[in-house]
Amino acid sequence: MEELVRRARDGDIKAFEGLVEAYKNKGFALSYSILGDRYSAEDVLQEAFIKAWRSLKALKDVSAFNTWFMRIIINLSYNEVKKRKREISIENFEDIPSVGDSAEDRIDIQRALSGLSVDHRVILILREIDGLSYDEIAEVLNIPIGTVKSRINAARMRMREILREEG
Repeated sequence: MEELVRRARDGDIKAFEGLVEAYKNKGFALSYSILGDRYSAEDVLQEAFIKAWRSLKALKDVSAFNTWFMRIIINLSYNEVKKRKREISIENFEDIPSVGDSAEDRIDIQRALSGLSVDHRVILILREIDGLSYDEIAEVLNIPIGTVKSRINAARMRMREILREEG
């Protein structure tokens, strides 16, 4: 992956297309988890790739592409939330890449996620679905590691409450 980033940073459009292919699902899932709207998430993802292409030369450490790109998506998604200034709701649970064993489990988890605050939803997606470490999450969200740990804990507790209420 680092070689693709290096080549894309040097202006190789085919290498950048490889990055788009590698990150489109993950980027969409992250944006969708914040926005709850398929079309807005697609718009944000497209804007994120354009911004990444234009800014890629400034990326010094090619191994940091993952967290750098996710930060772009989060920032653009938060900007969209601010622009809307309304409560986010998940509209179609089938569209989100999911976790869980059965369709029913996935829907329950996605409904519970939609009941979380945007900050808690994002942090759980980054940790549980994207598998980022606490350090990586702190870097992506630009918050202290202690805040990462407390938000993850609070988000997990709230998820349990929501799942118990629905069960």
